[in-house]
Amino acid sequence: MFIKILKVIGWIIVGILVFISFLLLYIHISWSGIFVPNPRMPEITNAEFPFRIEIEYDRERIVFEDSIVCEYTGVGVSDYGTKKHRRWKERFASGREYSKNYPSIVLLDTTDVLVRFIFGEGAYYMDIPYYDMPKYYEVEKFDKHNDGTPYSPWRPKIYIYNKNMKGQEELSFTYIDITPQQDEQLRGTLAKYGVEIISIEQTPPIVNTFR
Repeated sequence: MFIKILKVIGWIIVGILVFISFLLLYIHISWSGIFVPNPRMPEITNAEFPFRIEIEYDRERIVFEDSIVCEYTGVGVSDYGTKKHRRWKERFASGREYSKNYPSIVLLDTTDVLVRFIFGEGAYYMDIPYYDMPKYYEVEKFDKHNDGTPYSPWRPKIYIYNKNMKGQEELSFTYIDITPQQDEQLRGTLAKYGVEIISIEQTPPIVNTFR
């Protein structure tokens, strides 16, 4: 009986320690951002980026045409409160719905594969690529590809998802950046699924300023 009581007390102590640990972590995440300087405000807080994508599949021409709208929504905290970044919200101007985190359209959906064009996040269109710099709130310039286009880990991409026997998307996927350097790879990969890219016309990112 005495041993059972000791076990119960031991579990209670463990529970209290776990609770305190989570409480301290919550306080750290919630309050540590107060001591990190805010990123500067963007001069341009919203903009619209029209696009037109034309493909051919099964001898049929298909056109996707709309605009990506990006809006500044304030300051976000990441990395357990050690960094801050400008937050952006993205949407289609037409109100088109999408199922992923960022605006996307389905180019092809068969029993074997799903091909999705993902337009990327607002930071690509309106801001710097905040994921690749430890002190991004101090840097107000674009990194560049060799062709002069801004670099961002969340620039527009084509995602290709294989499907399982039940017709569901698998966790593994292939993605290809929409850049001149990868155009040949993109066309060759999509050709395997019978998709031909006729044209991809996108409005480039703006060069914002900050205060």
